[in-house]
Amino acid sequence: MFRWRFYGATDVGRKRSKNEDAWGCDDSLGVFVVADGMGGHAAGEQASQIAVREVLTFIQAAQADPDATWPGFTADTDEWKEHVLRWALLKAHQRILETAGTHAEWQGMATTVVVVQLDPERRQAFIAHVGDSRVYLIRKGKIIQLTQDHSWVNEQIKVGVITAEEARVHPFRNVVTRALGGPQDPLVDLDEEPLETDDILLLCTDGLSGVVSDEDILAIVTRYGTDLESAAQELIQQANANGGPDNITVVLVHIVADAH
Repeated sequence: MFRWRFYGATDVGRKRSKNEDAWGCDDSLGVFVVADGMGGHAAGEQASQIAVREVLTFIQAAQADPDATWPGFTADTDEWKEHVLRWALLKAHQRILETAGTHAEWQGMATTVVVVQLDPERRQAFIAHVGDSRVYLIRKGKIIQLTQDHSWVNEQIKVGVITAEEARVHPFRNVVTRALGGPQDPLVDLDEEPLETDDILLLCTDGLSGVVSDEDILAIVTRYGTDLESAAQELIQQANANGGPDNITVVLVHIVADAH
């Protein structure tokens, strides 16, 4: 068993007039969500808020009634958790489409989303994501990206057309290939990660990861140690110092050994 501490913050950045990022959590369930909305006329802002709200609501309902009948239900605990996360994202996708259908100015709104649910008994994190918002694991002086961006530039990196350095400044770097609210039901990537005491999980939008290098992220988080608030604020300040071209959202979760 382990416990956790967390801190989250979001910032409009230096170039945008409104913040289309959103984040939320259910501390009692160890669930953390970050979303990055897209679309004009406040549509992106609506999409990201709907995603966070719907994901949390669905997971809360599933946890409250584990015997509820979900499509393709399985009794295996790990599979059940992943199944709930997948359906939480698909239900959020459906709600975004429904909302867009009732507001002409919100047509085409969409959002990325990344969700982490901690399992203290199994000492694991379950991860689900769509889009290019990320989860990093910071452990013993190293940083590991746990999610793979669903983005045009990442597809080009995979096939060797461009390098990671080129992707950082590519004009298509903000083009995502999967999102909630898109024309097709998104394919949800699922993963699970074993956790150790003193691990730090970092959830963020590309307003951070797109302008602050992994090395700089690691240096900042390491410098502050267990002071998550200062680390998060410094990450946001660094993103803004590097131009702040997008909204910036950071959630840090520190895994703490149980006292018993």
